[in-house]
Amino acid sequence: MLDPGNTYSSYLWQDNSPNQLYLVTQSGTYWVAVTNSDGCSTSDTIVVNQTPPFSIDLGNDSIYCHIPSVTLDAGNTYSSYLWQDGSTNSNLTVFNNSTNWVHVTDVNGCTGGDTIVVSFFRDTVDLGNDTTVCSGNPLTLDAGSGFINYLWNTGQTTQTIAASTTGEYSVEASFAHCMSYDTADVTIQQSAFSYAGSNESICQFQTFDFSNCNILPSPNNYDSLLWFGGLGSFNDTRIPRPEYTPLNTELGDVVLSLIAYSSPPCPNDTSSMVLTVSVLPDAGFDILPQSTTCVGSQLSFVDTSSTTIVSWLWDFGDGSPVGTAQNVTHAYSASGSYTVTLIIVNSNSCSDTISSVVLVNGLPTANYTYSPNSSICVDEVISFVDNSSSSVVSWEWNFDDGNTSMSQNPIHAFVANGNYNVQLVVRDNNTCENSATSSIQIHPLPEPDFTIHPNDTVCAELPITFNGFDIAGTSITEWNWDFGDGNTSTLQNPEHTYNIPDDYTISLNLLNNNSCTETQFKQVHIQTLPESNFTISPNDTSCMGELIYFDATNITNDIELWNWEFGDGNTGVGQNVSHTFSDPNSQTYNILSIYQNSNGCIDTTINTRVVENVTIDFDITENPSCEDYTVLFTGTSGMVTFTDWNWDFGDGSVPGLGHNESHIYTQPETVDVILNVCSEQEIKQLVINPTCIADAGPDDVSCEDVPYTLAAFADNYTNLSWTHTGLGTLTDETTLTPIYTPALGENNVVVDITLVATGIGSCSPQQSTMHLQINEGSYANAGSDEFACAELPFDFANSTTPPFQYNSVATLWTVSSDPTGGSFEGTTNTDTVPVYNIGSNPVTYPVTLTFTMNVVT
Repeated sequence: MLDPGNTYSSYLWQDNSPNQLYLVTQSGTYWVAVTNSDGCSTSDTIVVNQTPPFSIDLGNDSIYCHIPSVTLDAGNTYSSYLWQDGSTNSNLTVFNNSTNWVHVTDVNGCTGGDTIVVSFFRDTVDLGNDTTVCSGNPLTLDAGSGFINYLWNTGQTTQTIAASTTGEYSVEASFAHCMSYDTADVTIQQSAFSYAGSNESICQFQTFDFSNCNILPSPNNYDSLLWFGGLGSFNDTRIPRPEYTPLNTELGDVVLSLIAYSSPPCPNDTSSMVLTVSVLPDAGFDILPQSTTCVGSQLSFVDTSSTTIVSWLWDFGDGSPVGTAQNVTHAYSASGSYTVTLIIVNSNSCSDTISSVVLVNGLPTANYTYSPNSSICVDEVISFVDNSSSSVVSWEWNFDDGNTSMSQNPIHAFVANGNYNVQLVVRDNNTCENSATSSIQIHPLPEPDFTIHPNDTVCAELPITFNGFDIAGTSITEWNWDFGDGNTSTLQNPEHTYNIPDDYTISLNLLNNNSCTETQFKQVHIQTLPESNFTISPNDTSCMGELIYFDATNITNDIELWNWEFGDGNTGVGQNVSHTFSDPNSQTYNILSIYQNSNGCIDTTINTRVVENVTIDFDITENPSCEDYTVLFTGTSGMVTFTDWNWDFGDGSVPGLGHNESHIYTQPETVDVILNVCSEQEIKQLVINPTCIADAGPDDVSCEDVPYTLAAFADNYTNLSWTHTGLGTLTDETTLTPIYTPALGENNVVVDITLVATGIGSCSPQQSTMHLQINEGSYANAGSDEFACAELPFDFANSTTPPFQYNSVATLWTVSSDPTGGSFEGTTNTDTVPVYNIGSNPVTYPVTLTFTMNVVT
């Protein structure tokens, strides 16, 4: 690609191409003519020789088997070489797996290159030495990783195989075209095996023969055997199935072990079995409650044997069937002496036997009578008399109603009707018992009850209805009422009225056809009537449209409900209510309060109220008004005297209540003044203008030659005016901040300057005076213009007219830009007559420097 540059406005190549860039595709002579933006032209020529392309070949990517290195050759026809490791020879020796490249350049400067991937495979198969292993521990042969394909003489193609049989094993492994081969001889030797037989059990004091195991001991592949373990002894420890005799005290699990010895290199093998030696059972039992009993009484036979028992056999000695449970019961049907025998067998079939004697005694005779013995009512007392045999020493009565007695001749009353089986159990001096039972019929009592209507708490002088009935449903022959106030009745459902408030007890007594009687009692509470009154507010007369409040009093403190009738067809509910009368005609209303207490007792009260129709208006003096002024409010309509004139002044202050009121507003605002009389309302707007403010500013000090701007403040005014006592002048006497200019020579005096602000409307004007102290002014003269020499100090004292000043407290000299780089000497720039050092910067002279003298009053 040929490029003459991009700074020209037009291009022309030998083939009339007008582009800046020109692509060369063959050898030849090339020229270009260019023209710039000014119309100037130039040209250039170049000869291009094109060399035919060449290529370099390092060969294909290769894998080399079991060699240490390989040499790559790029050829020797090039002028320079560059390999990836920076070497510049025509060849490169490679020792490790790597990606290798070379760049070459020929004599014409043309370049080329190639890349080759070189891999080395140096792995070999090593199956190890010939070896002998034990059966059950297979040997794993490993051909090694790094190969792609494996082929064993067993036909397997994996990297590893398990050698489980005796023989020669060989493998051929390959990676690409690289191969490796190895063989190994493997001998499998059988290991000794020990099995001590199944776990077994025997009884204490027995010898165990291993030939009796459910699964016999069966060792094999052994050189020799050895039994061991336990506290007892083997008859021969070297045979597969010996006999073992435990010590007499050796009980529980005994571990017996058999070692089978192998030939080297295989390990020995040990096996164990558990011989459980069970203790002989120790038979025993208890007789409860005791071994002496009575005919027909149940005895409990409780096993107390030791060890784990699996079977029991009881013989009661009376010819009855045997028992097979662990704990049994038995009753003897005849008196006498009996031998009881228990045979037990434990879980190891070990057995034991024990016997005990039981003595059985005969029973006493039981009998009784009772009175009365007919038409017995609930709660009637019955006497019971024992008629049992003389050998009886204790009595136990069960009345079949949950009650019992230990008396020989008890009394008892039944609390419910029905048939009761009364049982007497007697015991003699041998604790033997017998019983006698009789059935007794108990007739039901009437169960009187009654209802009270309307309820059991009523108001005095109201009739009450009593409805009597028998809950038990017996046949009633008499109804006897007592109302508790001296009055009675024999009706089933009487009516009665109480005149005096109090609590009364009412009784109802019933008598049924079995002559059984019962009484029920209940109470009634007779309430007093409620008492109340009410007030009407506000005032003793009301306005039409006014909200009137009716507040009732609860004199008896038991009133829960108030109802009101206002006399105009309207009603209300509640102890304290309100109402507005809307009839435009003035008139008198009867107000009725109806009140009811918590028991429903009702009373009434009547009061009257006069309601009138009124009109209102008022005047304000004066309006608009001013802040902190007194404003007068005067009612102008008819004089209503029975209620307040309620004034709302519109500023949140305490309202007024009179016919005429006055009020002071403390801040400027526009308010609505509201007058309320009854339901009538009149609203008028009042404007309160703010108080005028004038402040001429603080006292100050100035100089005679300095105009002074006043720092005044004013607010809430219509116009301003200034006056003064000085000789000078004010710029504008009607503005807020005029400028006072002292007269020539006006110094060392105090000028009083006064501001007057006129208030808004009727608000008073305000005046303020400030005092201005005018002092003599300061003066500064920098001296005459002079000439100075370069790079030398200039002392202003040598001026034709030296600098001077007066009435100042400080001096400061400054200089305009100085190209010489000069400066004041020391601190003389604060002196009246300074010294200035001209600088040495190279400049073109002459140079004019301007100095300024500043003084502070």
